[in-house]
This record gives sequence, structure tokens and C-alpha cells, in this order.
Amino acid sequence: MEPLERPDITLTYGMIELGMALAMFLTGIATLQIWNYLSTYYQDSKLLISTVISVYVMDSVHTAFLLHASFHYLVQSFGDYEALNAVSWSIEACVIMNGFIAFAVQVCTPQFYTDVTRVPTAFDHRPFTASEFTVY
Repeated sequence: MEPLERPDITLTYGMIELGMALAMFLTGIATLQIWNYLSTYYQDSKLLISTVISVYVMDSVHTAFLLHASFHYLVQSFGDYEALNAVSWSIEACVIMNGFIAFAVQVCTPQFYTDVTRVPTAFDHRPFTASEFTVY
């Protein structure tokens, strides 16, 4: 029996490594933005705050699924080229979670822009600033 031909995996699973490095960097930036938002704009409506937190939690779960997929393919299945052809459950969960995140952002973005672009009244305690655009 001939040994299996070793496929070139640098263009596929090498990109998982680079993608995970970028995803972890962006998760760190999102964590810092959430911290700054919650400590600065704690007077915002509970609906807006809960929306921001829920999108952040979904993004964190999405990153955890990607970490599991990276571990599965690059550590557990190392050298087993047949196992690398199968799609793990965490990749499927990433696709579903990505759909939830996109839905939540697209539903809540019109309300966010309505809140940011409204004309301030005399009863407002603070003006809206450009830094609020960095939350999303």
C-alpha cells in the first residue's frame, strides 16, 4: 500500500493561523472599545447598552469557536490528512453565529444612527460625539 501523498496545506491551514492572529487582535480592540463605551456612556438607554453587550458576547463566542476549529485542525488532527478534509462542528457553529451577529447589527444600526444624528434638545445632558461611531 502506497503512503498518502502529503498535500500542501500552507494555503489553507496556514491561513487559519494568520486569521486567528488577526481575529484575536481585533477581539482585543473590541474589548477595549466596550470598556471605554461602558465607562464613558453609562447614561445611554438600557436597550442600546444591552445591544452593544450582546453583540460583543456573540463576537466573543464566535472567536471561541474559531479557536476550537484552529485547535482541532492544527493540533488534534496534525498529520492526519483525511481528518483535515472533514468540517468540524465549530466551523458550522461559526457560520451560524456569524449570521446572528450580522442580523443583530443590521437590525440595530438604523436605531443607532437615529440616536446619533438627532438634534440635541435643551433637556439633553451631553452632546453626541464622534467617538460613539467607534462602538460599532
